[in-house]
Amino acid sequence: MMAVDIPDNPDADPGRPRVLFDLGRVVFEGYPVRAYDVDPQGRRFFVAIGREGSPPAGITRINMVLNWFDELQRLCPTGK
Repeated sequence: MMAVDIPDNPDADPGRPRVLFDLGRVVFEGYPVRAYDVDPQGRRFFVAIGREGSPPAGITRINMVLNWFDELQRLCPTGK
């Protein structure tokens, strides 16, 4: 994960990239995958970290949720 300082002045160049920390390379079933995501407000990011030395488990099942928003409202009603 890298960071770059962005100056307030639009005419100035951005800073040099620097390493925040090493996420390693995540490979699943032979394909590289992004192991992080950014929250909707852009203030935080979330990182999936596996255990060292343990190979990734193969996919044996996929759960698909249809109409998930309706299900969320049923499970967590807002009172409206």
